[in-house]
Amino acid sequence: MGIQATLTTAIAVDGVVRTGNVVRSEGHRQVWREQIPADQTNYPLAATFAAADIEMLWIKSSRYCNLKTNNGTTPDDELELNEGEPIGWASGQGVVCPITTDVTGFFVDTGSGGTTLLEIEAIIDPSP
Repeated sequence: MGIQATLTTAIAVDGVVRTGNVVRSEGHRQVWREQIPADQTNYPLAATFAAADIEMLWIKSSRYCNLKTNNGTTPDDELELNEGEPIGWASGQGVVCPITTDVTGFFVDTGSGGTTLLEIEAIIDPSP
């Protein structure tokens, strides 16, 4: 048995709050937490895992940036991250994971105005 992770989602509309949790108890945790300077193109972050093994994924950036997988010029996946707005995903929810291909590295483009803190948490199921 691996670690236990909980992804909580919520929505609040006109004072009515609805929340829900998704719990996964398999695999191991991989974490990337990187301070990336301003005005970077294809800033590399080492990463290796199979897309099919992702059980849970959480990504957040302190500033607007583009996160690309495997190749900075012709990425397999590209995510636009808005300042302070996290992306959360868990397997079995009927929604496609934002990372669709096996990852051999991340590449990040940042804008001007200051350092970007990029945080990525993944729960990976190591069983084949």
